[in-house]
Amino acid sequence: MPARIETPEAHPHVALVTIDRPDHANALDPETLRDLAAHWHHINEDEAIRVAILTGAGDRVFCSGMDMKKTIPASQAFARGERVDPLDFEGLRAVGRATLVEEPLRVPLIAAVNGDARAGGFDLMLASQIRYAVASATFALEEVALGLFPTGQATVALPRQIAEVHAAELLYTGEPIDAERALTMGLLNELVVRSGPPTESRATPPSRSRPRYVGYENWTEWTSRTLISHRRPSVATPQERGCARGPACVSRKTSTSLHRSLTRRARDHHAHGPSGQIATTSRNAS
Repeated sequence: MPARIETPEAHPHVALVTIDRPDHANALDPETLRDLAAHWHHINEDEAIRVAILTGAGDRVFCSGMDMKKTIPASQAFARGERVDPLDFEGLRAVGRATLVEEPLRVPLIAAVNGDARAGGFDLMLASQIRYAVASATFALEEVALGLFPTGQATVALPRQIAEVHAAELLYTGEPIDAERALTMGLLNELVVRSGPPTESRATPPSRSRPRYVGYENWTEWTSRTLISHRRPSVATPQERGCARGPACVSRKTSTSLHRSLTRRARDHHAHGPSGQIATTSRNAS
């Protein structure tokens, strides 16, 4: 299975989705697209899941985008009216669901960026609400270099998430940026290093930024320790928070409502046209 989902027995509220094609730079072929669409649907249907994590297999690439060797021939054959393998066609139809463009998750999504995020992989990262990346990761929207138009969330989501001048640079040039610059742009929450237990720091912050470095054993363990051990109300259960009721015990319904409110506000911000431009200008001015 090129994209797998795990729900650890010790942490049934956490769903870890891994793009597992390290020998192909974790590129999205039709089978991977089908798997991702199915996994997101499962997460939306399983009310026990409170948070999802997306990462890539290996330690080099998070996701390199679409697998051009497989998706382009199938797309061209379909455009010519030729027969396309049913499974490949199903994968092409699942692109919008696999990349969370057509239907967002009902729970917060954490992007655990274990390596380079390029093109469609960059788009997938933009669908997340919280992002941690290794310091060696690079980021780029490479479509323009190939004469292509980004078909994912980048043209819509990116100018809302970071300053317009930074979004324009990434969209118009296709040039990669390193993790440190992505952090200063506001694309990332923190940089992470692979050393020692999840609670220990083993690195010196770079000169141009001061992120909180956190060592980790694996993403599920790190997320569980960070979000659950600190008993953040939007994720922990009432029993884990040591209470049965009251304001401190925010329910799963409240957490889901907050997440939906944030995603709805983002969609409305984009749909209102001039008001969205005013908000963007104000953010840049600050």
